[in-house]
Amino acid sequence: MGKCRNVKQWMLLVLFLVLINYVSAEVVVFKNYETTTTLEKNSLNIQRKISLENVGSNPIIPGELHFKLHEIIKKEKVASKVNNLGAINDFNKELKTRSVETKEETDLVVSVWEPVLPRFSYNVHLNYDLDFKPKGILFYEIRIPLEETTIPIKNQKQSLYIPSKYHITYAPDAEITSVKKGEIKYKVVSWENREDMVVEYTILPLPKMGIRAVNVFWVLIIIILLITTFFIHRRLRNG
Repeated sequence: MGKCRNVKQWMLLVLFLVLINYVSAEVVVFKNYETTTTLEKNSLNIQRKISLENVGSNPIIPGELHFKLHEIIKKEKVASKVNNLGAINDFNKELKTRSVETKEETDLVVSVWEPVLPRFSYNVHLNYDLDFKPKGILFYEIRIPLEETTIPIKNQKQSLYIPSKYHITYAPDAEITSVKKGEIKYKVVSWENREDMVVEYTILPLPKMGIRAVNVFWVLIIIILLITTFFIHRRLRNG
């Protein structure tokens, strides 16, 4: 008799967990999804505040929240390298997290096992570092990876902090401002509700352009070389 009761309890628990996942997928949204990315020496530091809102009519327990990351390298989808993953709520309570890396993507998992009442929100502060090594000569590019999640996002804002010694030369549909955090000055590139976020920056004192400055730079170099070669050849021919 005791064994049957235990089996029933386990079956009810499994059913409950299945219903949690089903309900959370149907009646929750990310009311706000704010991300601050800071360019550091060999990494990008990600700080994200997300507001998980219950838009249904019943209390829910969100359970596991999944955020999948990937990058495109040589036209292939590869997993992003994530370090120092952590998360807390508004009361500084540490939330359980884990990172699952496959060949093509990295799955960031945050567990929320507290009830959320209808029309209420639960805030999560997520932090991690992404490996980043700038590639290029004089001009560098950052393409911010966007997490894939099954939960709809209502309002999204992305901000990229780049040390002020650099100049932003390409950032489509972005707003650029300047701020000071502590003793360090930054240029801040911001987007709202945009999926493709790319920034080109350089140490050269150049303005923001509508096209990639690296292309303009190398075209000018080629033109200068051609003109120089022409005049040298002309001088040699005329003796």
